[in-house]
Amino acid sequence: MTFLLSPKTVALRFFAVVVLLMICHGTGLYVYFTGGNYDLVGPYFDLDTEGNVPTFYSAIAIMVSAVLLYLHGAESRRRKDGQHRRWYGLASIMFFLSFDEAVLLHENMTDIIGQFINPARLFYMLWVLPYGVATLALLLVYFGFLRSLPKRTTLGFVAAGAIFVGGAIGVELFSGHQAVLHGTLSIQYSLAYTLEEFMEMTGIVVFIYALLAHRAQGDVWTIKIARDPDLIQRRGRPLGERKEVLKFP
Repeated sequence: MTFLLSPKTVALRFFAVVVLLMICHGTGLYVYFTGGNYDLVGPYFDLDTEGNVPTFYSAIAIMVSAVLLYLHGAESRRRKDGQHRRWYGLASIMFFLSFDEAVLLHENMTDIIGQFINPARLFYMLWVLPYGVATLALLLVYFGFLRSLPKRTTLGFVAAGAIFVGGAIGVELFSGHQAVLHGTLSIQYSLAYTLEEFMEMTGIVVFIYALLAHRAQGDVWTIKIARDPDLIQRRGRPLGERKEVLKFP
């Protein structure tokens, strides 16, 4: 079984979904600020409301990047290039972020930290404290790994990370400040968190593109499901026994 994935086509389709979500969200905000019936559709597409369509999309998109990272780890292990643990580590982080997006871990963390710190005196979204520290630690740990990758892949990863973190932490701090100054129902806060969420979703799209392009031959990435005799032999099975494994060209 063979799958052909075009990095450009896949990324454009993901970005088309992002644009569609932004249009729906923007329409909901327009209805809200012009006094229309916001509750009819708005909450289902509001980027600042959890458990709705944008949240579902974001969790899936992050999960897709986690699966791609896992596949790169499997390929790295097959090639014995010594980098598979790095790929698996990144996959684990993205699986966690997908889970976080789905069950609102970071939102609950804000409530917990808020018991010890007054958010009005610092900033509104307290979860950025532990996540910011974790991001810096991750950068230090993976700095060498990034330098070992092809230049195009490194640039793609850095661009994706800069866009995502710039939105998730940078613009999040600004939107939290707007919430403190003007309230969470203000147009200032609404514009700020809209930019924040757009950057987060765009960063994931860029990351998916970079992951697909990393192993792409020409304009496509070929994924084959085939027998791997070496793997079968190492696991003690008869050489002729069928065993399905992921294999890349």
